[in-house]
Amino acid sequence: MEIPAQFAATTVESKGEPGRAWLATLPGIVEDCLAQWKFAPDGPILHGFQGVVLPGRIQDGDAAVLKVSWIDEETRWEPVALAAWNGEGAVRLLEHDDERGAMLLERLDPARSARDLDGVAAASVLGQACRRLAVAAPPQVPLVQDLAERWVEQIPATWERLGQPIDASIVDLAVAICRELGPGQPRTLLHGDLVFDNVLRGEREPWLVIDPMGLAGDPAFDGGKFLGNRWSELVESGDVGAAVRRRLAAFAEGAGVEVERARCWAFVRLVNDALWCREHQTAVVPYLDTMIEALGVVDSRTS
Repeated sequence: MEIPAQFAATTVESKGEPGRAWLATLPGIVEDCLAQWKFAPDGPILHGFQGVVLPGRIQDGDAAVLKVSWIDEETRWEPVALAAWNGEGAVRLLEHDDERGAMLLERLDPARSARDLDGVAAASVLGQACRRLAVAAPPQVPLVQDLAERWVEQIPATWERLGQPIDASIVDLAVAICRELGPGQPRTLLHGDLVFDNVLRGEREPWLVIDPMGLAGDPAFDGGKFLGNRWSELVESGDVGAAVRRRLAAFAEGAGVEVERARCWAFVRLVNDALWCREHQTAVVPYLDTMIEALGVVDSRTS
């Protein structure tokens, strides 16, 4: 197996020497899984940020994909979440090997996603997916409540370490929201990374999700990651704030959650992402700052 060069480069860049060592083992992991699950590849290898995907067929001839991922807190709960959904609203998990970070999955077409829809329609689809996936969470998945508790300390600490790069009122409000909304979270299973590209057209159901992180908490928490998808559409609208709020309202209606809770969680997640991106010197910092402003949470809660 030839590892895609871009995937290898980003893995080493983001994970350092442990990533380089894992890449050296990756062809062997794939070969072991092909033999273990009697899986025959029939197409080129694909990749995301955390893993590779190999399309093929299992022994009975059904189409499937083999996915092998770097194992960390963003990927280790994916098979747990998929097993809990059992194909209801999500890609079907056929086999998994947690020690290898490997899964055999139902094959879907990544070229047919919610990104094909306009932003408001896609947000509605994501909201409906969120409602569809709202089942009792397995006991081992991480809790939004614990994440909010960490952010209370982590967000201001990172802000201080980076030289206070954004307005203090934004950081203070993010912390206040975590303290207000974090406690008493429901044990509802969440996707955790609900974006347009992670909701694909299906044959069994109109839409099926892929690539969950797996969290337990308030479904409104899933209303933030997708808001900036199809960014050019937001800019061309002439009023980014109004366009973002229309997407948020469509998600909240589809998910059956309070739009203000979704907006507050979106704000916190964007603040955390903006600090992370500054720390790692990524190019999307201006976009994140615009999104934070577009949500208008500071004005609405301090007026």
